[in-house]
Amino acid sequence: MGTMSVGHWVIVMLIGLAPMLPMALFLRKAGYSPFWALLWILPIINVIAFVLFAFLASRGPRAPSGSPSVDA
Repeated sequence: MGTMSVGHWVIVMLIGLAPMLPMALFLRKAGYSPFWALLWILPIINVIAFVLFAFLASRGPRAPSGSPSVDA
């Protein structure tokens, strides 16, 4: 009665790792490798990576050369 079934642990793992998919999609859209989302597993490192990505410039897709500049 004190042990949990394998199905319980599978559900816990799926719920715990569910935020990695949207993170990977956001990272890919920003121009970074989706594998950075694996840092979600490491408690302190994920906070450092979050702050790092929050203050770094996005390396996403560039505007076509014929489009007007935002800086002008």
